[in-house]
Amino acid sequence: IVFLVFFIIFSSLSAQESGSDTEFIGAKKIEEQKNLQKLLDSSNYLYENGEYTKSLKLNMEILNIAHKLDKPYFIHQGYRYLAYDYLYLNDTILAMDSFKKSEKYAKLSRNDTATAVTYMDLANVFSTYEEYDKAYRYFEKSINLFKEIEDSVGMAKAHYNTVLTALDKKDFNKAYLHILKARRLNKFGNHSSYSINLDIFLGEYYLH
Repeated sequence: IVFLVFFIIFSSLSAQESGSDTEFIGAKKIEEQKNLQKLLDSSNYLYENGEYTKSLKLNMEILNIAHKLDKPYFIHQGYRYLAYDYLYLNDTILAMDSFKKSEKYAKLSRNDTATAVTYMDLANVFSTYEEYDKAYRYFEKSINLFKEIEDSVGMAKAHYNTVLTALDKKDFNKAYLHILKARRLNKFGNHSSYSINLDIFLGEYYLH
């Protein structure tokens, strides 16, 4: 009986300690994620204010921390932000390399929204390089994944960007198709300029 009582008490204490450790680890992970998100927000602020070199330096720091903590989603975000810094600093080779790494870690994070956004990033870059077939393939992948996860806002933006690429390529029939799809979704929220531009694009289609 004494042994049984001792075993129950000991097991109870062990469970409490284990639970406490789990709570501590969980709280630590949440704090790490909050700190990384704050750094990403700071990077975004620098980027939006034209401080691309400072933003790039901060993104390098974010990547270093995220790699040490083994946080695929934040590694994805770090590379994504870094890629846009490189684009504005006219280093297209490192920008594309960073976008591809962003795609890799978005998939590793098992975050479908992040992956769909990365597909759209790559489509936009290929469009800038006038590699239109690759751009169309990535736009399609982005649209399909947004559709799969029922993200109508993401779908609308992907259709909108496809329109821009199609017009740049003078592919007016494709532009018309995606104008209709984007208008049908009508998920641009407070960004009324998107809806206005779609009307303008539709005018371009009829005038071409």
